[in-house]
This record gives sequence, structure tokens and C-alpha cells, in this order.
Amino acid sequence: MSQAYNPADVHTPYDVGQVLQAEMSLSDMGLVDTVPANDSINSNLLFMNGYKFFAFALTSTQNGDISIQRYVDRAGLIAQGAALTGSLTAATPFVYTLTDTKPFQSMKITINNSAGSDAALTNVLLLMQAN
Repeated sequence: MSQAYNPADVHTPYDVGQVLQAEMSLSDMGLVDTVPANDSINSNLLFMNGYKFFAFALTSTQNGDISIQRYVDRAGLIAQGAALTGSLTAATPFVYTLTDTKPFQSMKITINNSAGSDAALTNVLLLMQAN
């Protein structure tokens, strides 16, 4: 017997109004809260499940950069164009907001620390929207 699809099994929507939204925390994305000096960390492959827009936010104690690679397939093998990038400034909140309409099923986030000291990450959140 087939089971009905339940969006809460994949992401936890927290407001069903004009726009459906869901969020992922640091641990939901498979990230840790420290990036070693002159190193990087990668998220798990994140499945978007129909969410078309997102905002990714964090604050780092060190300078660095962010790379977000979107994929057309769920396996993360077919890149949807070049990676989206942004620069991190120490102790300054960073937000990358995706508003283009290119379709994608999955993505991976890479956080690079360009400093000679470990970077502590706080306020890490991925907010996804479908409309």
C-alpha cells in the first residue's frame, strides 16, 4: 500500500499562508559550527523538494567566502550553472537571497575560512520558500 506524501516528512513547514516556508538549521544541513583556519566545510546534499527561492544566512568570526552549487538532479551530478558566491566579513551577518527562476532539485553549500584562526559560525539558517 502506498503512503501519502507528507511534506513534514522532509522539511517542517512552519507557516502555511500566502507562501509556504520551511527552514533548515546548521545541523539539518550537516554543517558544524567551526571552520578550521584556512580550510572549508561542506553541507550535505540538500534536497529542495519544490522550494524555488531561498535565503542562506550566517555570521562568521573570520573573513571567508560562501559557495552554493545548485544541481538539476537529486544526486548532485548535473550542476545548474556556476556556483553562487558571496564574501564573508568577520562578525558581520551575511545573507544570500536567491530570486532567479532556474529550476533545481538539490544543492550543496561550501563555507571557506580564509583566516589563520578557526572561524566560529552562528545564526546559520536556510529559509526556503515555495510560491
